Order: sequence, then C-alpha cells, then structure tokens
Amino acid sequence: MSRKHVTRRMNETLHQERTPGHITARLFKEMDLDRNGKVNLKEFLFAMIRWAGLETEDDGSDETSP
Repeated sequence: MSRKHVTRRMNETLHQERTPGHITARLFKEMDLDRNGKVNLKEFLFAMIRWAGLETEDDGSDETSP
C-alpha cells in the first residue's frame, strides 16, 4: 500500500473523524520499515503487533540465540 492509499483508507469511514495528516504520515513512517514508500503485508502486521502491545520483551526467551 502506498502512503496515499493508507491515508485514504484511514479517512474513508466518517468524514467527521478524519485523521490529521501529520498522524497518518507518522503511522505510515512507522509501518514502512524498508523505507521504500510502500507498506507490504509483513510490515503492516509487524506494526499492528507493536501497536497492540502483543510483543513481549520479558517472556524469558532469547530469539537471537540458537
């Protein structure tokens, strides 16, 4: 999805509750991990997990070790 597409989708339901441009720009920047100007499914899902707080830092596992 392009930034324009993301912005359009965030604002399409209710015109009275439009998301300000600086907010959509920040959210898009957070999602666009490879900075290519588009958000793919993997980037979108990673952002949703971060924003929902589903990541756990203190779960006792170390994913970087074999």
